[in-house]
Amino acid sequence: MKSLGRPPLTRSCPPGGSPRRRGIALVVSLGIALVCALLAAALVRLVVAQDRGVRHASQEGMARQQAEIALSFCENQLTRPSDQRVAALVNLETQVPVPASDAAWRQPAAWGAADPARIVVPADIAHSGAAGLGPARSPECRVDPISYSGTDFAFRITARGFSPGYRENAAGAAMAGTVVWLQSFVVAD
Repeated sequence: MKSLGRPPLTRSCPPGGSPRRRGIALVVSLGIALVCALLAAALVRLVVAQDRGVRHASQEGMARQQAEIALSFCENQLTRPSDQRVAALVNLETQVPVPASDAAWRQPAAWGAADPARIVVPADIAHSGAAGLGPARSPECRVDPISYSGTDFAFRITARGFSPGYRENAAGAAMAGTVVWLQSFVVAD
């Protein structure tokens, strides 16, 4: 057979398509890889943030439980006869009530070791759970007699509980961990 004057058909592009198509496929592949990497980084960041939130909630729960133990301890002390209470509460009824607006309990000095009104809950009561899982610092409470209407008075019980790892500076401000404060009022008969 005679040729019609056309050159024979030859393959001028390599297998897999034209060079232009291979370049586009490479760019698309790199774009998909970049999107996957960004999604993975966002997922890791989300998981880390969620872990921090869970850890904070756990610490706050432990500190709240310790504060509730201290509050119950001091409330229980008030139900006992004066001579069977902890030393800080023996002569509580003879103390002069302070105005209800008095906020001495908010001052760091009110929680210092030198303050006779500060009560540290005994370790056998405060750490009744599994050893090593609770905070290293025992919860604390204080009872202040307050006057609220002329001759009537009540007891303001302030308690605070600490999470594991709680630390404070010399001024009494928290540096690490969590502290939870609770209060209750008991009206004197």
